[in-house]
Amino acid sequence: MDSHAKALAPIKERGEKAMSVQLAEFLKLYGPRLEEAFLHWLPLSDKPGTERFNKAVYYAVFPGGKRMRPLFTLIAADTVGGDPEQALPVACAIEYLHTCSLIFDDLPAMDNAGERRGRRPTHRVFGEDVAMLAALALFNQGYALIGQINHSEKVNSDFQRLMSEMATSIGPNGMIAGQIVDLRLGVNDNKRLRPVSYLKTTALMRLMLTTGAIVAGADDGQIKALAAFGENLGKVYQMLDDIVDEVEDYSATPLPEIGIDVAAVWQKANKELKVACNRVLEDLADKNPALLIEFADKIFTKIKKQAASRLAIKKWHWEPVSKEARSLQTE
Repeated sequence: MDSHAKALAPIKERGEKAMSVQLAEFLKLYGPRLEEAFLHWLPLSDKPGTERFNKAVYYAVFPGGKRMRPLFTLIAADTVGGDPEQALPVACAIEYLHTCSLIFDDLPAMDNAGERRGRRPTHRVFGEDVAMLAALALFNQGYALIGQINHSEKVNSDFQRLMSEMATSIGPNGMIAGQIVDLRLGVNDNKRLRPVSYLKTTALMRLMLTTGAIVAGADDGQIKALAAFGENLGKVYQMLDDIVDEVEDYSATPLPEIGIDVAAVWQKANKELKVACNRVLEDLADKNPALLIEFADKIFTKIKKQAASRLAIKKWHWEPVSKEARSLQTE
């Protein structure tokens, strides 16, 4: 029995349904609470002449996607024994930072996206100027929410760590570095750079877990364990997202000519996800992080299915890969 199975054994004695009920109850409670908090702390202006800006900010944040990052923040707080309610401000900060990154990522100078979450991206509706200002407002609000923490001696230390974590994750060796390299990566570029491009995803996923843990009073070991788990989740998420993007971009191209070996990436992503789950279960065994693992499984099952469906595109090119993917999906 591997560490994953051992760690989950006490929970499985109550039945797997118990885990699902617990997660469903958590999401039912905190999903709406997050939406209320997003609206409550939305960085809107009360000055005349800013109506278009306010509409752009609202448009960018609502309706959101899976909201997985702020939910992970709340679950991280719960995992280390804290109150998820206490982590709501930082969960909102994470979502605002994520939305800011999406607005910038969609701009013509970046990915020049034509669609975001099934509709036109913010800059195509409100113009690039207003979109960039909306992104900056959301970015600024992320730091403002961290600044609302009460400054007792212990909390002041947590505040400093939160600010450091945010600056590091967003900065030139974090999300910014990942975006820079991603913009320069092409089909035949140095594969050594691809892991660097993942920073645009891994840095924020690290942050979503560490911030929840810090405000909940986690110790250094717990914070480090969740940081590593977040980085690994981000890496796997980006690997699977690369499959989706690669097959869509090169679906009419023979397999050897595309930018990545999708079969190899699929295998590696599945393996690394399992390793990451085993590791965090070992590192946080005294905290019983079953809810964290189940939510990760819920999120990654969706993107794995999405990637697997893309592998079936143009069967004359992808049938061998699709067959292998389906076998891996049942593991």
